[in-house]
Amino acid sequence: MADRLHNDVWERADKKLGNSFARSMRLTPEEWIQKKEQIYLPLCQWGLGIPFFRHIAPAALVGCGAQTLAAVRGKLTDQGFATPTQSDFAGLHWVKRVAQAYTDCRGGVQRELGQNHIPRVLQSEWEERIDDFLIHERGEMQHLMIEALHLVRREQLLNMLSPPGKARLKSCLGTGASAWLTAMPSSGWTKISPTLFTTTVRLRLGLPIPEIKRNPICACGATLDHEGQHAQTCGTRGGVWWRHEQMKDAFCSLLQGLRHCYVTREPTFRQLGLFTPTRLVNERQKRPDFLAGLPSGDTVLGDVAVTHPFSIDANRLRRFAKTAGSAAKAMEKVKNDRYGEICHEIGFRFVPLVFETYGRPGEGTIRFLKEIAKLGAGRVRGGEGDEAVQTRLMDRYYKVLSCTLQRFVAANLLCSIHSRRGTRGPFQPECLLGREVAAFSGSFDSEGVN
Repeated sequence: MADRLHNDVWERADKKLGNSFARSMRLTPEEWIQKKEQIYLPLCQWGLGIPFFRHIAPAALVGCGAQTLAAVRGKLTDQGFATPTQSDFAGLHWVKRVAQAYTDCRGGVQRELGQNHIPRVLQSEWEERIDDFLIHERGEMQHLMIEALHLVRREQLLNMLSPPGKARLKSCLGTGASAWLTAMPSSGWTKISPTLFTTTVRLRLGLPIPEIKRNPICACGATLDHEGQHAQTCGTRGGVWWRHEQMKDAFCSLLQGLRHCYVTREPTFRQLGLFTPTRLVNERQKRPDFLAGLPSGDTVLGDVAVTHPFSIDANRLRRFAKTAGSAAKAMEKVKNDRYGEICHEIGFRFVPLVFETYGRPGEGTIRFLKEIAKLGAGRVRGGEGDEAVQTRLMDRYYKVLSCTLQRFVAANLLCSIHSRRGTRGPFQPECLLGREVAAFSGSFDSEGVN
């Protein structure tokens, strides 16, 4: 059990793992100290999922104790002994250690969150909790306690951050937002070169980008902030367009993987039959990113957008910091206002496919992915049920889209650096990033994406 190892052993393990991670991600000791609270959080809570053994150890001890108490009581009762009570176990050494670990965890959480906000799993005193352990075998106790400890770290982190930092963390939180961190590099869609991976990790943590610190001038001539906020929206050099095109290609690839699904890229509304004289010429020339005929018989027009959850407008920034997904929701409204009415007029369904730069997908994107996963699962014949197949398809879709997004978010940022004074012209990522980035990020020529 966890009490067999002393705290100094766990501290050494934490230090060794932390040093290894910082070295591989090229973090300085100061950066590690500054960001380790976020790094230790799980992926589903905008962290990087690095284990923190000093938190896991007491939770593991309580979890083992919870299962052992119920099992011992059941064995004694089955063998004809008198039903043991709390007092029969109270003097045992290992029970005292479990009680101490539970009390310490509960006290720490209560100090940080207050009595009114303490998680349910830690609301009871130890005397009440041990009675529950003797009756029920609580196999989920360790997991619930670790979640409670992560909640404390998350609240501490949020309280320390400014509105831009809170907006960044909220954008990292969401279905599929962290899929790139768990994807295996089994295909070109899920490969991220080391240069781009470390850049993406630094963006997620809100750390300065070393390449920008060495050369803080954008291709447009503006001074770059070290966190890369300007580079995420600057259209000079074509990096934003390039990022959009790659996300569009990823969506089209997923759709083409469905049977009996056809995809047409960038059709104009004139080509789709919008000849109403009341419409302006420029409206007839608008072109969504793709037209897809689904196996269900439905026809969908999709338009892809990548939006950055940061704004110089204080009100918008506060909204992004307060509500997760606000930036994606605002962009979905822009897309619906632009295309929704026209698509309805010609009889097609419009779907805005929006991602925030830190990975969070919009609600419309999630619904559409579930729809195509259901269509794909319905055509699979095998031992697995449709729900299992659908879950696997959704996992694949999120990993492909998440890896593509983060790979080209990082590439766009690095390519925005004005490496040659006076240089202007077409987007040329290969000369700025090097051959190794070009090899992992896709095929390029002097004009952009092939």
